[in-house]
Amino acid sequence: MTSAGAGPRPGVAEVSRARLPAAEPTTRLFVAIDPPPGLRVELAAICRGLDDARWTRPEQMHVTLRFLGSLPISLVGAIAAALAAVDATPFRVAVSGFGVFPSFRSPRVLWAGLDPPAPLRELARAIESTLARTDAVEPEEKEFFPHLTLARFNGIRAAAVRSWMESRDGFSAGPWEVTEFFLYSSRLTPEGAIHTRIDTRALDRAGAPVPGGR
Repeated sequence: MTSAGAGPRPGVAEVSRARLPAAEPTTRLFVAIDPPPGLRVELAAICRGLDDARWTRPEQMHVTLRFLGSLPISLVGAIAAALAAVDATPFRVAVSGFGVFPSFRSPRVLWAGLDPPAPLRELARAIESTLARTDAVEPEEKEFFPHLTLARFNGIRAAAVRSWMESRDGFSAGPWEVTEFFLYSSRLTPEGAIHTRIDTRALDRAGAPVPGGR
């Protein structure tokens, strides 16, 4: 006879745990456009002069159109297929101006602006509308603000960031022609995020996949 305080029979807990379904693997996804190599070189040349800034590596520079978050890997194919329906045409855009998130009282992100912003907003709306017709992602509640992240901070003085921006007043780069957008996966590491291109969609062919673009 087993006493009231006795634990479970050997093996019972192990069997119960074994019956639990395994968590489905996930990956962080986002949709973006990329600046061309020459423009990345121009931006990399000004990414200096702020102590303790974590500068974006040139090869990782991009303009996020839609951050999808951490999703099951099994949904990647459906999301890529949905993005094929995005109907948009090529446009030209340039880098112009700087700003910070969330505010100068506590700057965490230094960004470069894009001009004109309207074509980027239209493309982001087209992507959002297409994704809304799927069950893969939740609707985006935040207003889209086109920008390119240059650096991230942790406790930097606002005055230092203002001085950096003022010393580069009037900086611009580009324009370049945006003819395609990309689906990326993102892996976080102690050295920063590592982005891997999953899929490429051309704007001038109503979202057709670019040959060899995967």
